[in-house]
Amino acid sequence: MVQLDGERALQAISEAPKVMARYFRGDYGFKVDFEGPLDFEVFFQKTQIGALNFLAGCGFESRTVVIMQWLTRVTNLKVSCKIVDLLNRQDPQYPEASKLQRRNMDTMVEIAEEETWPFDRIATNLYTEETLAHQPVLNSLRQALATKTRSDFLLDISSLPRYIVLPALRVLWESSSVRNLLVAYTEDPSVWALEHQATRFRKPAFVPLFSSPRPARNFSVWFPILGRDKTPIDMILKSISFGDTYPVVGFPSTRPIETDQIVRLHRNILADNTENIVFASMNDPFQLSMRLNGAIDEIRNVFGEEARIVISPHGSKPQSVGVFLTAMLRGVPLVYCPPFSYRPKQGKIGPSHLYWVKGTPYGKRREDPYL
Repeated sequence: MVQLDGERALQAISEAPKVMARYFRGDYGFKVDFEGPLDFEVFFQKTQIGALNFLAGCGFESRTVVIMQWLTRVTNLKVSCKIVDLLNRQDPQYPEASKLQRRNMDTMVEIAEEETWPFDRIATNLYTEETLAHQPVLNSLRQALATKTRSDFLLDISSLPRYIVLPALRVLWESSSVRNLLVAYTEDPSVWALEHQATRFRKPAFVPLFSSPRPARNFSVWFPILGRDKTPIDMILKSISFGDTYPVVGFPSTRPIETDQIVRLHRNILADNTENIVFASMNDPFQLSMRLNGAIDEIRNVFGEEARIVISPHGSKPQSVGVFLTAMLRGVPLVYCPPFSYRPKQGKIGPSHLYWVKGTPYGKRREDPYL
């Protein structure tokens, strides 16, 4: 982790608005934490968003429908829905998963019908030998964006797999038709709920739309985002050689025991790279992105632009959003081990978060960046 002395720290704080303006589109990027639907409603009432394109995945967890239910409370908001149907008969867990997933899909369809929201169900397949699940989602987004009418998007990543989330974010980020891009995430308060769902992992592969543009000519550096399951990290280490490793540990966390478990579980990789450990929040993607950007700057100051940076977005979903921001801004590839399937656990509903990653928050003018 990059250490700052007192004078440098004060300078960094004073320049923070300029840093954020440079790193994120719009005036700045920020996060909002919601304890319940009232907070969500009040937030949207402060924005200048009148029409919203909503994209979410229909999984089997209880948290799947939370954000969509909260949207019904926002008056004078026109919503168009795209729901990714993750249920598939090729899923090894299909008999059990279908009971929970169909219930959520029925709820989402019912909400759309009662609110008279346009509703598009996107069928996809997570369980082929090739990871092509992202393609139907990207096709649907590109078709919607072809109208060239500028619009606002809310992507709920709570139940969407990362190899759908990350390519979808890129398509929306790069489109001139997207005025504001917001990302929502509802936690399961159980410790490591998401990681406990994964069953086996595929071989390491580049995330779609985030492959390496060129082979490493000089020096390669790996930033693994560490999570509760060390299997994918071990698989990547066995498949790819790196010149140096900067392990990323989530801290702080809403559940401090998670950080303790990460340190214990990954003690070998941490012990071998004690001077390179990066600590960043598990729920603040902007903080993680800034930490990654700072570390990358230091590496390239030493090894030049030929230094190849690779990031592996394991860890929490909000951390993956931070990885996305750095990948887009610094042009780095992402290597990831997708799960083969997920154990169908209904889980519980925890706090929700929103990240405004593109656009002008609250519709404030660029001439007034401190509002």
